[in-house]
Amino acid sequence: MEMQSKTILSALLLAVAFDLNLLGGSLHKVWELNLKEAMQNSGGGVSGRPGVTALRFSPDGSRIALGTEGYHSVTDALIRLMVVDVEHPSNRIQQFKIGGIASDSELLGDRPPAIAWSPAGDLVLAGSDLVRIQDGSICRIPGGMGDGFLGPGGIVVFALHDSGAPSRLDLFDSNCRLSGSWEPEGEWIPGSVSSERGFVSALRKTGRRGILPEELLVVDPVARKVIRSWPTAQTGYASRFADHGKVLCAGYSGPDAFDETVVPPRCMDVDSGEKIAEARGIIGGFPFSAAEDASRIIASDRRASWNFLFRENDNVLRRRVVWDFRRGSEVASWRPETQSYNLPGLIPPVKESFVFAISPDGQYVAEGGNDILRLYKIEP
Repeated sequence: MEMQSKTILSALLLAVAFDLNLLGGSLHKVWELNLKEAMQNSGGGVSGRPGVTALRFSPDGSRIALGTEGYHSVTDALIRLMVVDVEHPSNRIQQFKIGGIASDSELLGDRPPAIAWSPAGDLVLAGSDLVRIQDGSICRIPGGMGDGFLGPGGIVVFALHDSGAPSRLDLFDSNCRLSGSWEPEGEWIPGSVSSERGFVSALRKTGRRGILPEELLVVDPVARKVIRSWPTAQTGYASRFADHGKVLCAGYSGPDAFDETVVPPRCMDVDSGEKIAEARGIIGGFPFSAAEDASRIIASDRRASWNFLFRENDNVLRRRVVWDFRRGSEVASWRPETQSYNLPGLIPPVKESFVFAISPDGQYVAEGGNDILRLYKIEP
């Protein structure tokens, strides 16, 4: 009996240690910024308790761009984009009023990151608005959504249109002027961009409309060339580039209402097509954030929870995980808080976990929700 009690106690302590991130690494909070107070201190009254809808570090890791919802100033204008300095978060805040919300909401499904930086860090694409950070000038990508930055030299923004006709990939310059188009074969859905290599990941549907995509691609949109392809059954369909564009990591949005079986997130070498590693302790993976210059990603670990009312499985977020695909190991994990905010056309308000991003060097995590932006250092 005594031996059995000790075994049970050991198991409980192990579970508690896992839940508190005492096994492996952890996140150490560097600072926490109250966005409402910061905006009031930088000029003008603010009302409401806004949500943070998207996050992205600049290429050098020195700034964080975030999409917001619900910031009403004294002039009743909505401030949709903020840029915060990592070293001086309270006193170097830039604010931009853009035409629409830049959102990475999970309700919208797997989409390219709503916020993207130019390689030089002088431009931010927020939704379909291209913001020049230095002077605050803004132009809008016509007719659709901008999804990233490409190329050395001149910055190129791409957009992919799908209105029932064959997909078309449009290239734009830094003044939002159309510079070229490509109509690839089949129906394509963009996923991620490697601005360093100029590659785009995309899903290509080869079956009937409405069937899940069957191929995950890496393409060079300027050369109009497919670089690599994998069956989505082996990779998942949500994808992000990492490690200087050398690696593409992919996974699923987790168990659906009828099927608990999904492959774990996997990372593939873009040049060889070979699998580097898979995160066997993580289910699903989406939404992701990938370190652009390192071998770490943040993946969402999901579980199926039986819903007795509807007699089906609910997809439940269990934790966020920092995973190193070169080492094949988890670095840290945590349970995010939940926020509530409004998205245009969606009633009732969105209730979901805080949004997040990992720094390009893989050493920091930013997390944001109602009123709050936090920066964490990943401790070994």
